[in-house]
Amino acid sequence: MSALHIRPDVTACWEGGSAATGRLDSFSDIDLMIVAPLHAADAIFATVETAISTTAKIAHRWCVDPPPFRDTAQRFYFLTGAPRFFAVDCVVVNETGAGQFLERERHGEPQIQFDRSGRLAALPVDREALDARRALRLGQLRGAIPVYRMLVGKELARGIRSKRWGFTRRCCAR
Repeated sequence: MSALHIRPDVTACWEGGSAATGRLDSFSDIDLMIVAPLHAADAIFATVETAISTTAKIAHRWCVDPPPFRDTAQRFYFLTGAPRFFAVDCVVVNETGAGQFLERERHGEPQIQFDRSGRLAALPVDREALDARRALRLGQLRGAIPVYRMLVGKELARGIRSKRWGFTRRCCAR
């Protein structure tokens, strides 16, 4: 965290995920939340990668694009020799987007590493907004599942080898 703390563009850093929800176990990873302007995200990720590399080699890096949450940039890191389910999930979020990750009922109590603003704290969930987001997402999934089912079924029925879909051997139609 000291590498982030010395960056003037990083205003806060906390650990979320299982550390924040009190569910740490052998399957836990690290969910690192960094509050900073999004234009600085690449430089901040480089700082994180340098810090990680002092401890372990990064075996795989995934830059999530497009990011799944508004006002964020996100990368996942898998480390050489780490347990199978371990990753560092690193999110850079601007100040206006940070609140979505501080809702107590969804994300627990943030494990604050530092907070220059002194404003970081778990917030009560906006139940109405959460219900609206869930309803929207459920509608999207209900619409997408039949389409994906058909697309996968079509490729399986074709029984062809397709590098496009990642098949490495001939598929058998049912």
